[in-house]
Amino acid sequence: MQSFAIWVTSQCNMKCSYCYEGQEKENHSMPQKILETSIAFIENHMKYHQNEEIIVDFHGGEPLLQFEKIKYAIERLNEIFGTIAIQ
Repeated sequence: MQSFAIWVTSQCNMKCSYCYEGQEKENHSMPQKILETSIAFIENHMKYHQNEEIIVDFHGGEPLLQFEKIKYAIERLNEIFGTIAIQ
């Protein structure tokens, strides 16, 4: 099994008292070019692990604030590897 994490944003629209990131979050989002580079890295890495399962985690402050980037990445990964399961 190969596992990858893509940190799509540091933005967060919540102020959870228990957050390990603290209350004041940075306001950065992953540029599209870096997302493309991340997908290419996964594709290249998996050439050496062709029969292994892939897990891709989307992280961030609140990753769903960058839903369009997550959707794009999943679509591209599906194009490269075939249909993937989303959990």
